[in-house]
Amino acid sequence: MDSNSRKTPYKSEEAYCNILNEIEEGYFETDLQGNFTFFNNAMCRILGYPSEKLLGVNYREFASRQTAKEMFQTYNRIFRTGEPVRIVNYEIKSRNDRRVIVELSSSMIRDMQNNPIGFRGIVRDITEKIQTEEEKEQLKLQLQQALRLEAVGTLAGGIAHDFNNILTSIQGYTSILKLRTGPSHPNYEKLTRIDDLIQNGADLTRQLLGFALGGKYEIKMLNINTVMMNSLKMIPDIKENISIVEDYQNDIWMVEADRGQVEQALLNLFMNAVHAMPEGGTLSVKSCNIHLDPDRSKNIDLPPGKYVEISVTDTGIGMNHTIMQKIFEPFFTTKKMGRGTGLGLASTYGIIRNHNGKIIVSSRVGKGSTFTIYLPASPVSIVSQRETEQRTLLDKKTVQ
Repeated sequence: MDSNSRKTPYKSEEAYCNILNEIEEGYFETDLQGNFTFFNNAMCRILGYPSEKLLGVNYREFASRQTAKEMFQTYNRIFRTGEPVRIVNYEIKSRNDRRVIVELSSSMIRDMQNNPIGFRGIVRDITEKIQTEEEKEQLKLQLQQALRLEAVGTLAGGIAHDFNNILTSIQGYTSILKLRTGPSHPNYEKLTRIDDLIQNGADLTRQLLGFALGGKYEIKMLNINTVMMNSLKMIPDIKENISIVEDYQNDIWMVEADRGQVEQALLNLFMNAVHAMPEGGTLSVKSCNIHLDPDRSKNIDLPPGKYVEISVTDTGIGMNHTIMQKIFEPFFTTKKMGRGTGLGLASTYGIIRNHNGKIIVSSRVGKGSTFTIYLPASPVSIVSQRETEQRTLLDKKTVQ
């Protein structure tokens, strides 16, 4: 803070500066045009600049166009009415474009003749508080969604089982009729068509059961990189204007899972990404080992520990907040009638959940979407890798 940049009625300029520099809140003064004429050390910390970089700079330099407009209106109201403004939340940009949310209390500065000569304000950084509140709200929404999907899953599981029993009966009668009629019978082709429709119904039932109950039929140690590569090969008729970027961690931890279900879950995500890019774009897939500490695992709603992280990113049309809250619900789809069943992402959610994992989505309209999966790493895989690393270290020491 440059004490020579401001004249004060206080007898001791040094004492005045010391008092201001000891408070945690930022304090500033500007002229009528909004240029900084005085500020304390806390203000420098909030904005991320040393005092020599702030003196004479206009407050608009640290605000978006919308925020600058709001602040101008606020100061204009103070100038017209002479009344101070108390605690107004503003989002400003500090150094390196870091997002900072502040509470601002501001008032008019007058000279000895009571003429307005500028503005003064006290600023409190509430970024962490706002982020904590946003995280709590997000956790609340996730819990509500989980409870809703659990209820829907229970219902879907019951319906799927009953529907599957009906299909089995229909298929039995159809098989008997086909045996009695033979290929030369005029109704044989119709019976064959009924068989095909039964198979389509069975496929839908399997997807419903994947969402509702999982049924991890055959648990094996899987290398998720191999599963991802196989699933990518299964994408039908991928457009030439869609490029695929693959990034796999070499020493990926193994997971214990049903290969067929995980492949189906990934294929659903890949197909969803392709459909989100009707004009073309980039599909990026990535795998990596990750350790979730207590804080991060709490935000994701998983136990702390080691996980394999899978991300699927597209550069497509993206989703708004309302759609993101519904995409994992059975039969919800944004596709046109006849273009989708609305079970793909629902079954993916169920499959990952039933493997004790988690799938989350982030998206912006017009910017694309990212689906991130966390699957627990196999303890056997981690121990084996640790033993391999120890043997490698021993071998190196022996050679030395």
